[in-house]
Amino acid sequence: MLPAGADPQTIELVARLREPIGRLVDFDDERSVARLRSLCEAEGVPVPGADQA
Repeated sequence: MLPAGADPQTIELVARLREPIGRLVDFDDERSVARLRSLCEAEGVPVPGADQA
């Protein structure tokens, strides 16, 4: 939960991050997937599927 008076854009961002990753990353675009893969590898986390939150 965000504190009262939190910036509206912060609230929107947090809501978007809770959505399935496929709403943020175009899994039909290889460059988009490659960037996601690169970020995940750098952080040592598995690459999520399009339907994962």
